[in-house]
Amino acid sequence: MLREELKKIWSPWILLVIAALGAVFYWMFLAFSINYFPNGPYMQAQFDVAAEMVEIYGTTLEQDEYEEFTASLSSLVSEADVYIQANSLAQEYGITSYGEYLQFDNEADDISDYSGDESDLAQKRYADAQRISSYLISDETNNIDGRIVAVELYIQQYEVWRENGIDILAGGRLSYSGDQEYANALNRFFGEEEAWRNILPYEITQTTSTYMGYLLVWMVLSACILIAPVLVKDRMRNIRPLQWSSSRGRGVLKTQFAAIMLSVLLLTTINLVIFGGLFLTNGVRTFFECRMFSFMMTGYSWVNWSFGLWCCVLAVICYLVCFGVGGVIFFLSCHSGNYISMLLKVIPIFVVCALLAVNMLTFAFYYNNTIYQQISIPLIEMMAAGIVLAIGTALSAIAVIRPKRKDLLI
Repeated sequence: MLREELKKIWSPWILLVIAALGAVFYWMFLAFSINYFPNGPYMQAQFDVAAEMVEIYGTTLEQDEYEEFTASLSSLVSEADVYIQANSLAQEYGITSYGEYLQFDNEADDISDYSGDESDLAQKRYADAQRISSYLISDETNNIDGRIVAVELYIQQYEVWRENGIDILAGGRLSYSGDQEYANALNRFFGEEEAWRNILPYEITQTTSTYMGYLLVWMVLSACILIAPVLVKDRMRNIRPLQWSSSRGRGVLKTQFAAIMLSVLLLTTINLVIFGGLFLTNGVRTFFECRMFSFMMTGYSWVNWSFGLWCCVLAVICYLVCFGVGGVIFFLSCHSGNYISMLLKVIPIFVVCALLAVNMLTFAFYYNNTIYQQISIPLIEMMAAGIVLAIGTALSAIAVIRPKRKDLLI
């Protein structure tokens, strides 16, 4: 019977609808995090420099390694000098070094009435400065300006944490937090392990958690589309009385529940493999062994797992929520007489789950997670997923047990 129920769920027409909607959802909400990550040459440079740091120094930047990293800035500036000297526009203005270019660029930026008309000498200088800037962040120069800015940024951030880390805890970065946040940050990141030395760019956690939040929205939507019509269809075709006429058929709800949960498991796994695999093509795998908290301004977190483990936990949350939603849909389908009635019940459930998914997974387990800021319970994201699963389990049990009691006149 399980095989037959699975056949009803995995209808070719339903699968075509899910595939079409999945493609649309991907291009609307997910593709940007893959096609445009990192977003822009300077963000690309920060990503590339951090990846090089992980390859050379490992997942942390110790003091001696920091000195070596700082020394690399002079070699980058010397490389930029060579590119400047080879540029015809720079030669026209007598610019022979990267330092002179920065001075020229700053002076050009001071022009406040630039209108795009290059007839004026000052405006022409501004336009030429932009052309030189574009040259220095192009593939021709291997984005030398972006790499220099990235190294300078990481040096500045490292210095801030090394010199003022404890003071920052009492400053603006934790001004909205209470004693438990302060104590966790102090003990976890500024204790003997000095976890603040970890390497992980801020954009990695931001982009990954945002992507997973939208992916969970799609998982919930696709699960609703796949499983919601099945039991409603049986009820509309009066199949239930026929099933109830045999002793074996009276246990069909258990079989249908098992088929639905197995389908949710398979569909969620397929979504994770396809869309998760696409996301990994943007290069974030380089940072799987890095920790969640870093001097690169990732923000404070309640745990300091590796980035790879954090991604696995986000995937587990997706499974828990999808199983919970599957149980809720199973219950609603059992109590819907037609497709319209089903839709009126499922749509509000999907909207609530969609809002919950985005807020739950974006910066999950960080202090700035939206749900945590409202409730102030550490690890509330995992608890919320567990609550969804518990609700789905309870409603599924009611849907399976109640018909038997009615049949026995209890």
